[in-house]
Amino acid sequence: MAKRFKFAGETCAYCATQPATTVDHVFSREFFLVKRRANLPQVPACNPCNNAKSKLEHYLTAVLPFGGRHTDSTENLTNLVPRRLEKNQALHRRLAAGHAGQGTATGQATTVPFDSEKLTALFEYVAKGLAWHHWRELIAPTSAVWAGLLAGPGQALFDGLFTHRAKARVSEDLGGGTFACEEHRALPLRR
Repeated sequence: MAKRFKFAGETCAYCATQPATTVDHVFSREFFLVKRRANLPQVPACNPCNNAKSKLEHYLTAVLPFGGRHTDSTENLTNLVPRRLEKNQALHRRLAAGHAGQGTATGQATTVPFDSEKLTALFEYVAKGLAWHHWRELIAPTSAVWAGLLAGPGQALFDGLFTHRAKARVSEDLGGGTFACEEHRALPLRR
């Protein structure tokens, strides 16, 4: 007997136009050690959105661990990344060619080339997925969703502009700090 589709009749959380045909983890399970994969947020997705998001995740699950600072970062980098790079020799060569090490005041720093546009594109999907997961809200295709990398003053400005207007907040720590997120919703929840 076929397993019943968990989100039958739902619309894709990402494009908000197509019928959902699959279940997607908002944060790919591949970012997490196996022991940390329980209870990850899931949303309904259409195949085109799921495939586009998967391509971003394929790259990022191999590269982001180089900058990990969470509890499992060393284990993730040591045990999961080598297998991913073995399967993606082109990426392995790009990372090796762009790898640089330099001395710092606190020791040796290592850098690898990083395509930040892929990260921001993934987090546009994540923002839409979390809006659906926490509030069952679809973000209309005509609405703007922006993801970006903020540091110091940019983060303070963002926090000052948006967090005080929040009517609802959710804070999550997923996978022992593999991802930590704080979501704010400025509009009142519909009842």
